[in-house]
Amino acid sequence: MGFFSVVGFIYGRKIKRNFRGETGTIKWFDPSKGYGFLIRDKGGDLFVHLRSVQSQDRRKLKENTRVRFSVENTEKGPQAENIRII
Repeated sequence: MGFFSVVGFIYGRKIKRNFRGETGTIKWFDPSKGYGFLIRDKGGDLFVHLRSVQSQDRRKLKENTRVRFSVENTEKGPQAENIRII
């Protein structure tokens, strides 16, 4: 597992934190629909929503792209968050 940075704001101050993330490969992604799936290096697929992709990477996301991400458990099951191209 590696680290990646996420910038946030606390009390109006910009902060930068490092989070452990997983890695994987985009299985498919349809920007017109705003979603797709990735294959985790640990095994299994995860849902990817456009809003979970770092803004600078949204236009570059395509099949077989290597990414780093965190996993969030939602009502519909686990899904990838904070997705960045590596």
